[in-house]
Amino acid sequence: MGDVIYRLLSYVNSVKEKDIYYNIAWKIIHDIKKIPDITINQLADSCFVSPPTISRFCRKMGYKSFGELKDSAKQMLSYYANSINFSSEEKEDIGKEPREIIKKVYPLMISTLEATEKSIDMDTIDKVVEAIHNSNKVAFFGLHFSQLVALDAQTKFISLGKFCTAFLDVPDQLEYATELDEGSLAIFFSVSAKIQYFGNIINKLKERRVKIVVVTQNSQGILAQKADYVICANGSESDFSSLSISGRIALLSIVDVLYVRYAYLYAKKNK
Repeated sequence: MGDVIYRLLSYVNSVKEKDIYYNIAWKIIHDIKKIPDITINQLADSCFVSPPTISRFCRKMGYKSFGELKDSAKQMLSYYANSINFSSEEKEDIGKEPREIIKKVYPLMISTLEATEKSIDMDTIDKVVEAIHNSNKVAFFGLHFSQLVALDAQTKFISLGKFCTAFLDVPDQLEYATELDEGSLAIFFSVSAKIQYFGNIINKLKERRVKIVVVTQNSQGILAQKADYVICANGSESDFSSLSISGRIALLSIVDVLYVRYAYLYAKKNK
């Protein structure tokens, strides 16, 4: 649902020149709550460009039209507006003592990390680490927060001398998937293991016989079922948020396990 924001932020955070498209992206981000209710002409006027320029920008962002971008923004705003839900009793408790929020968040994350620690299969970790070491190309994939997990993994493994890639933009991820081959490794980070955003990428990888690893909190998810190896985080999510809270932290912890194990087995050998 939040794909439109991530696409726009990915663009403005990575573009080298502040061109017309950069200004359009920032305008949409700044006025995101207004986007579902404005016309293409109104947006064009506020950006000092023509409507066809707005249409070209939308296609560059992966949308067929401005209308599709508007629909995506509307769905995202609705989703996030209702992402946190407390009962009347919980709201009353938090009103009296704001620290109740801390008591809800941290025990949840701690219990998930403890459950993940107990459930991780070291044999799978070693097989994945070995595959990372032996593969000629390693690519990390993620969506939304998981993109940041992918970047964290990329940074850590490059620091150990293992070149790997991680792209923030989904179209870039799809394009790079076509460059991977039978000797490559693709590692996906996804709390839910839903395949909707990764379907085309997975199909490309399967066609090219690329080994696939999925790091997830849902071993029964469709994405996990497509994998050669699955590393599963454990624990549960909150009952007050529709967004992942503990799962995100669990995925980061698995990156650290892979990183430390790789360093132990291979880092000194590369020196």
